[in-house]
Amino acid sequence: MRFLILALLSCFALQLNAQCGEPSMSIWDNTWTSCDISPNPNPNRDASHWIQYDLGEIYTLSKTHIWNTNASGQSNNGFRNVTVDYSTDGVEWTELGAFEFPQAPETPVYGGFPGFDFAGQTARYVLITATSNWGGDCFGLAEVKFNLSFVVKPCDDPPCGEFCPPPEDVFVAEMEEDFIELEWEPVESADGYLVILLWGDEIEEVEVDDPSIFLDELAANTLYEVEILTLCGENESEATFFSFTTGTTRTVEPEEDSAIDFMLFPNPAREQVNIVFNSELNTKADIQLSTAYGTLVQSQDIQIIFGTNNFTFVTSGLASGVYFVTLLTEDNRSMTKKLMVLK
Repeated sequence: MRFLILALLSCFALQLNAQCGEPSMSIWDNTWTSCDISPNPNPNRDASHWIQYDLGEIYTLSKTHIWNTNASGQSNNGFRNVTVDYSTDGVEWTELGAFEFPQAPETPVYGGFPGFDFAGQTARYVLITATSNWGGDCFGLAEVKFNLSFVVKPCDDPPCGEFCPPPEDVFVAEMEEDFIELEWEPVESADGYLVILLWGDEIEEVEVDDPSIFLDELAANTLYEVEILTLCGENESEATFFSFTTGTTRTVEPEEDSAIDFMLFPNPAREQVNIVFNSELNTKADIQLSTAYGTLVQSQDIQIIFGTNNFTFVTSGLASGVYFVTLLTEDNRSMTKKLMVLK
């Protein structure tokens, strides 16, 4: 399995019970909590509140997803400013960078947030050191999800990487609330492809002959992770990672008295999305970008002019998934359209 959600794999502390409580996979109520500083595994760091993850093997790491402390009345204990280090042996450490974790909302449904990106660095150990929290007396963190693949060992006759390259340019051909069709560029040396679908604690593997797959009966409002590998005889390539979030049954069809109709392009979007429409009057409006759960991500107060209007939302910092763009006029008429964001 190349996808791990870890509550806590290894930690070291002066007070074991305070620093290393029984790990829990609940992202809503339970959390790891530290109320006392302890010596840091990285000798370049002072005694502090920290978590060290031992992945068991050396992996190639990519993106992470993180759940901060979300228990009722305890979100102020959540990590805020952190430094992340990684190591292959637990002795020599390399700093990945400094990051700020958002405070959890203390809501029953909490989806976490996109974390730091290793961008292909290799490591067995990951160390998260908290330098501040959100004002609480202790420090806490719920879970970290790592996207990873084993480091590929070189092979001879022929070299593995040349013989079986990974799929490239994965894109959404079609998507609705309960299904998605993915396509990717064909690999010349491929005998087929292995598609691994992961969601929650579930995993499903499917082999396909062609560079596409249709996945149906998907759960609504669910984050899915996809790994696609090229199969070349007995060899397989490194995984190409892709993620998406299913939408809801929320209607996006315009009503007769709806606001100005608009177009979204590109859709799916990566760096930005353009909202384009024609208007027969000058008026004011608000454009809103929200998640599939209804959380407002961006909002713009705009002045609509007679003729063609073009406005932009930057999407490069958003996680892959389904979003909704709503145009709300000053007379409270609205129109909503679905937007897919890909990384």
